[in-house]
Parts: sequence; structure tokens; C-alpha cells
Amino acid sequence: MPLRVSVGRRCAVERFSSDDVWPEHPKPHWRETLRYAQTHGWSLESGGHWGTIFCPTRECFKPIYATGTGGETVAKDTKKLVDRCPHYTGPPGVLAGAELKLNQAERLITAAEALYERDETDKAFELLAGADELLNDGEMDEATWDEAGRLIDARDALEAEAAAAFVEAAVEPIEAPLAVALADERVDDARRDLRTKHLPTDRVRELRDQANALRRRTDALRARIVT
Repeated sequence: MPLRVSVGRRCAVERFSSDDVWPEHPKPHWRETLRYAQTHGWSLESGGHWGTIFCPTRECFKPIYATGTGGETVAKDTKKLVDRCPHYTGPPGVLAGAELKLNQAERLITAAEALYERDETDKAFELLAGADELLNDGEMDEATWDEAGRLIDARDALEAEAAAAFVEAAVEPIEAPLAVALADERVDDARRDLRTKHLPTDRVRELRDQANALRRRTDALRARIVT
């Protein structure tokens, strides 16, 4: 319910939360903007010139007048102010859920990249061992031993990197192609979340850019795995 705040003997301000029924502005363009602000969690203090709207933390605010020139332009600019406000995070959990899915996708891609590099290292080791057997009758020379040791160490490191990435993604270890497919699923799920109405525009743009970058990585990695 609205809260009345009195100063002296008269009622100076009436406060309305985003859940209250707000008074109707006399201008239709302002009514649309005020409804938009209200659905984004803003509150209204009426009185004086007409009222002032505040974001959820009251750090962003805008005085609203009942009359004046250029009202439609000001109303549109106020709607942009609501969009740019960093203090409203939309319906609870939506942004956090999208961010979690994108982080999971990133870790799955990291795991898949490490597994791909591990497999390439295995191939290099097999080629090295095969070539040395042909040239040296099955006995490795010192240089070949050193290279073989380097490849084994690299393989172990890649295996450990993939295992750690799977743990961070909260996914049981799987092969690279399946990890890429699952990463794409997480990205698609996050993109659907970001289509939710009334999310802060700037944060949505950042997460969409992240989703697009992850999709480019999965496309590139899928092409490498296939070839």
C-alpha cells in the first residue's frame, strides 16, 4: 500500500512501491513510460510537480512533471534511463542462471579443447615411436627419448586440465565431441533465458556477446575434430 509522508500539517509526499497501484499521469506517453518503470521495480513518490520515480536502490531517479514542452521526448529518454539502470536484475535468478550456463559452456569447451590436444599429442607420440623404430631398429636414441618424455608430460597435463574443467562444469568426464555438443546446449539455454522481458539491457548485451564468442569456439573446435 502507498505510504503517506507528512510535513507539518499537510501531506507532502505519497510513496508507491512497484507492487502498488500508481496514480495515472494525465499524458498517455508518460503513462506508458511509468508502467515500464514500474515493471522494472521502480517506485514513485507523488507530490509537488507530479512525482519522482526511483530505481530499486534509489540511486537512479527522474522527476516527472504533469505539464511541459517536449514531454514525449523526455518520456522516451526516461524509458532509456530505466533500461540503462544497473540496479534491476529482472525476474529473480534469470541472469544468474544464464551466467551459470555460459560459465559451464566455457568449461566444457576448455575440456574439449584439452582432450583434442591430448589426442593430437598421442598421434605425435605414435608417429615418433614408429619413425624411430624404422630408423634405429626399435632402440630410441637420446633425442627421441627426450621428445617422447616431453610428449608424455604434455599428454598428462592436458588430461589433468580436461578433468579439472569437467569438475568445474559439474559434468562427468565425456569425450570431446560430446562435450562440444553439451556446451552448445548450455549456450542455447542461456540465450533463451536472455530473451526474458525486463532484464537490464547492458548486462544482457554482455552475456549475449559471451554466448556468441562461445559459439564461435565450439564451431571452430567442431571443425578441427571432424577434420
